[in-house]
Amino acid sequence: MKANIILLVMSAVLAAAYMVPVVGAAGAVIGTASVHAPAVIVLNNSGTLTTITLTVTRGTGNVSVIGPSSVASSTLDSAKTAVQYATGSLGVNQSNYNFTYEIADFNTSVSGPSAGAAMTLLAVSALTHRQINSNITLTGTISPNGTVGPIGGVYDKMGAAAALGIKYAFVPYVPNGTSENELYYLVQQRFALPLVQVQNMSQLEAYALNQSFNPYTRMTNYSVYTDYHVGSIQNASISCSNDCNTQGFNYLTNQTIALSKAEIGTLSQDSRFSSLANNMMAMLNQSKQIAGKGYKYLGDDIAFLTYINAYYFNHNSVSRSSGKAVIQNVSNYCTSIIQPQLTSGNYEYILGGELRQTWGEYTANSTLSFYNSTLDSDQVLSDVGLAGEASGWCTAAQYMYDAASNSTGPAMAFNSTELKPIAYKYLSAAKNYSSSMYYITANNAYSEGNYALATMDAAYAIGLDSVPQSNASASSIASEASALLDSSNYGVWATQYSNEAKFYISEVQMSNNQSSALGYAYSAYTTAMLAHEVSAATAAISSSMIPAPAAPQPSYTGNSALIGAVAAIAIIALIISLIALYAAMHAHSMAKPRRGRPPKAGRKNR
Repeated sequence: MKANIILLVMSAVLAAAYMVPVVGAAGAVIGTASVHAPAVIVLNNSGTLTTITLTVTRGTGNVSVIGPSSVASSTLDSAKTAVQYATGSLGVNQSNYNFTYEIADFNTSVSGPSAGAAMTLLAVSALTHRQINSNITLTGTISPNGTVGPIGGVYDKMGAAAALGIKYAFVPYVPNGTSENELYYLVQQRFALPLVQVQNMSQLEAYALNQSFNPYTRMTNYSVYTDYHVGSIQNASISCSNDCNTQGFNYLTNQTIALSKAEIGTLSQDSRFSSLANNMMAMLNQSKQIAGKGYKYLGDDIAFLTYINAYYFNHNSVSRSSGKAVIQNVSNYCTSIIQPQLTSGNYEYILGGELRQTWGEYTANSTLSFYNSTLDSDQVLSDVGLAGEASGWCTAAQYMYDAASNSTGPAMAFNSTELKPIAYKYLSAAKNYSSSMYYITANNAYSEGNYALATMDAAYAIGLDSVPQSNASASSIASEASALLDSSNYGVWATQYSNEAKFYISEVQMSNNQSSALGYAYSAYTTAMLAHEVSAATAAISSSMIPAPAAPQPSYTGNSALIGAVAAIAIIALIISLIALYAAMHAHSMAKPRRGRPPKAGRKNR
């Protein structure tokens, strides 16, 4: 008997060393493990932190989840996948064990797959007796091959974790520069809680089961900065093929840079985001250099995107109600902007402003239409970010209207009869992109009889939603983009887009990184297509302009003869009254004694 006890002890030691589970008698506990797991309470849009404990016993391969009053199939399926992956990766026969997960959320309903990664880590820990690092949490789905997949509710989950003293958290990997990466960074800085991204269970095990792991070496990073070869790129050289008013672009770019600078300045006052604010300011300074080389729109666009990013981080603490108020305020602002008079010299800025005002109104109003009481904070932040985009567009529209107000020239209008078939043609060509905002707003403009706006909006839909052939090389895509620029410079907007495309083509040629070169090539192609479509649309719209009709004169309705008779009677009555008044005054003056010399005989007093 003593020999058997020693054998069991030795087996336990070897099992821990080689990650092989201890085999005990039927029903005996083989191993246990616990971890904090975050969740979202949908009803009140708040996060909560619970504890999941796994008990592994000798059994027949059964997997169960107990604790809550009800457990959804999505949660149970995650537990089964977790066990299958853990036993498979360890070379263990699942059929020899039972796995009981207990979630400490009694009298509640639990659903969702986001605890899958946590359940997998628990299975590995319980089977190998390797302890999970203390005071951590994690969230993420699990796939049969061990990939840790995306989840929602990060803001609410991590807010709850930070409030309860959690030291750091593991979250699913997301590509750098994406909106999810942006959200991770915001949450990490907002709650001072390092977020460590993991792609699969191998990474998660290496970090979470390593007692000396330092989360600060693996924190989520975020940057808006792109290091362009500004110093090596030649000045913009493509000129308008017609008479273009470029002064408005100087004003527009300067105003957008000032807008972005102010938003970054607000962000810099929050110490948690001061480093990011410096990063944004570096990007803004580069936009000035780009604009200074003649790439006015590109410089403006970089400043515009930086403004949206700063706006998003400046609203890092929002509730459902306050988020809705932000969006509503932006919507009200967009609808309050008034266009100036269209003239022969400002129609491109009027149309450019009208486009952006339309996009801003559409973005704000469509966001409001889907806003509801079930949104979690991730979604609220995303919607507020859209409000920032809408605000930026409508502010740009105001800048364009301001620039247009300084233009001279006769008042003009668009010939709707001539433009209607042109707008229809553009809309038909844009139907392939019917889900895009540009097509939707173009279609709305057409329905309202605004054919100039519909034509230009459809041109944007075609240009911005076009993509090059798949699997094409960066150089071939850049060559295709370059070929489009030969006939894409009618009007100030098309010319600016052509120069932007040429800028990206230069970046393709200078880039030593294949992935970056391909990204620049795609930007060059899309911008060149936009320039091509906008150029043709501007020419068509310009040729349809006609002098604005004179303001309508007041017209009178009713019986003109009766009106004339009444007027005549009134005039006669007025004359009679004046004669009577004169006679009365004359009689009064003759009866009153006069001072001084009396009037001479025969002379009337006039």
